[in-house]
Amino acid sequence: MLLRGFLTLAFQETGCFSIGIPEMLSAESSCAAVLITMGVLLGRLTPVQFLLLAFFETSINVLVEHYVFNILHINDSGRSLSVHSFGAYFGLAAALVGHKKNVMEMDEHGGIHHSDLFSMIGTLLLWVFFPSFNAAIQEPEDARHRAIMNTYLAMASGTVTTFMLSSWVDQLGRFNMIHIQSSTLAGGVAIGSAANAVLYPYHAVCVGAGAAVLSVIGHAWISPRLERTFHIFDTCGVHNLHGMPGILAGLLSIGFAYFYEPESYGKTWVFK
Repeated sequence: MLLRGFLTLAFQETGCFSIGIPEMLSAESSCAAVLITMGVLLGRLTPVQFLLLAFFETSINVLVEHYVFNILHINDSGRSLSVHSFGAYFGLAAALVGHKKNVMEMDEHGGIHHSDLFSMIGTLLLWVFFPSFNAAIQEPEDARHRAIMNTYLAMASGTVTTFMLSSWVDQLGRFNMIHIQSSTLAGGVAIGSAANAVLYPYHAVCVGAGAAVLSVIGHAWISPRLERTFHIFDTCGVHNLHGMPGILAGLLSIGFAYFYEPESYGKTWVFK
């Protein structure tokens, strides 16, 4: 909250800035970026290293967010670019640098029953949480309403698509727990940047399905190649849930801004 306050126009003019619920929610988004980065590095850094990483990443994240919103004026209402993509690729960069400098200890990969169970509890919590995450700071009220509905539709279609693809890519037709824990949430990430702008429900449904396809393909084919070729070990598959769907969200935000006419929104077409 302090870093964001120092960058406001009010602080530059008066030396003071106000703090309210929107500022608290924005500060929580920086915490989410750190948690996403931790997903890449889980089991490979010490607590002290994680504290240092969180300190520097939060500062950089606030500066990137300031540039995205106030300099480039990008519609990233659900923070898909400034939180999801930033957290994912910051973590991947840290994993690459740490691997080269031998500052990380590698754990064995592989899930066990109780860890899969707790991961599914987390997935359910995030599934319920995502519409409010994308819609919390939307203005005006109709933009908040669109963000909630579009996020729900994208995640619902993404969940169905994930189960279908998970069975299809498995040689025995089974559901892969990694896909169910991760890819079912990709729709919420992919719709985030344009959640307040999408007017037609079928657009949100298509975004969710496309994000699920991208995420499952990432788990099945892209992640193993990243490990073999670049020696980037993504512990929790963050690149497939947050990285690539976040980049997709940014591209979709551009596309929807080009596709929709401002008059379609009536008097409330200006988004924050």
